[in-house]
Amino acid sequence: MPASNVAGITTRRTASAKQMIVGGRRRISHIIGEARPLPKESSFLSVIYGGLLADYYGGAALIDEKHRLTWARVPHFYESPYHVYRHATCFASSAKLYRDMFEGPEAERPAAVARYLELPRSGGNDHPMEQLKKAGVDLAAPATVRAAVDEMARLVERLEREAEMGRR
Repeated sequence: MPASNVAGITTRRTASAKQMIVGGRRRISHIIGEARPLPKESSFLSVIYGGLLADYYGGAALIDEKHRLTWARVPHFYESPYHVYRHATCFASSAKLYRDMFEGPEAERPAAVARYLELPRSGGNDHPMEQLKKAGVDLAAPATVRAAVDEMARLVERLEREAEMGRR
C-alpha cells in the first residue's frame, strides 16, 4: 500500500476515534451535569463506549463485548483530562498549516512556510495558542476547523474513488 494511502487511512481512523472519545466524554459530562453519580464499575464505560460504536458504525460492524472494552486499552483517554482535545487541536492546526503552505494562494505560500518554520524555532517562548496564531492558526476561527473537515472530506472522496477502481 502506498504511503499516501496509509497516511489517509491513519488520518481518517485517528480523527474518527478522537471524535468518538470526545463524544464519550460529552456523554459522561452530561451525566455529571445532571448530578447523577457515576458507577464505579468499568462496565459503565463499556456501555457508553458500546453506544458510541453503535452510533458511529450502525449496523456496518459487529460490536461485541471485546469491542466495548477497547476504551480500557488507552489509559490517557480516561486518566488525563483534555488529552483527546490536544490531539484534535493538533490535527486541525496541522491541516490549516498544510493548507496555507501548499494550497493557499501562490504569492502567500512562502510567508506561510516562514511562519511555520518560526513555530518550532520559537522554542515555546509564548503561550501555545499565541504561537499558533503567529503561525497563522487561530483555533477559534472557523477556517482552522474547516481545513480539518475539508481534509477529511478529501480523504473520504479519495477512498471512495480507490474503492470504486478496485471493484472494476
